[in-house]
Amino acid sequence: MTNTFAVDHPAEVIDIYLNVCADENRFVAQSIAAFDTIGLNGSVLDCAVGTGFGTIRLLELGYSLVCSDGSAEMLDRFRHNCIEAGLSNDAICARWEDLGRMFPEVFDMVMCRGNSLAYADTWDSDTALEFDPGRVITHVAGMAGALRPGGALLVDLPSARPDTSPSILEHQGFCPAGRPVTVIEEISTDHETRIRHWDVAMTVGHRNYRFARSSYLLDLNTLRDALDACGFTSVRSLPGSSVRDHYQTVVAIKQRSQPTRRIAAGR
Repeated sequence: MTNTFAVDHPAEVIDIYLNVCADENRFVAQSIAAFDTIGLNGSVLDCAVGTGFGTIRLLELGYSLVCSDGSAEMLDRFRHNCIEAGLSNDAICARWEDLGRMFPEVFDMVMCRGNSLAYADTWDSDTALEFDPGRVITHVAGMAGALRPGGALLVDLPSARPDTSPSILEHQGFCPAGRPVTVIEEISTDHETRIRHWDVAMTVGHRNYRFARSSYLLDLNTLRDALDACGFTSVRSLPGSSVRDHYQTVVAIKQRSQPTRRIAAGR
């Protein structure tokens, strides 16, 4: 018998989705390459840790990481996955705009991976979006506030301008319990409103799940503008494949002496 569930984003389902649709080895390799690029000496904040995809592997390798996320549900799953891996991590529930206040100029690097920035303001509920570059700046400013001068921001975003017609992606694999998993994603983009919509149908064994999310159409120029407004310089793309084929990963360095800037406030 097949049971169908319409869900928002239960963390266990997202956990399975990531392990089937994304490449954890790429995540780890790119993160380490970024650490090497900046000559990492201090600690790192993963401010979009989610369920711990990739980050738990870095913890196992001995990297010093502070972990946070804006979703308490995702953090519950992250803590569960840490225990399964024999690790302990006191992850913090924190929104990006609060990071500078919570961790003033503490970290050598802040990581915001998994294309998380594009889903700002929508992850906990698929609310109607209006593209607002000011909101992106507000979030990046919070990350900048947690970085020491000369520190680095590591962030993923879509790698190319998507077509307006829906694209269909299909993935197959297995969940940790060994049940077969099929994921079908339909991604559509409205370039006029700069909103991207993502519908997922996922089968795990004999159970079917459906969920949907909307995101900003975050391109490299928009991200560069936000980084510039928040005092970053030397923005460059990391070579090699990112965690997913349609992502790119960039590193930006926080200026050592900060100019006086007026940060646009999002709604």
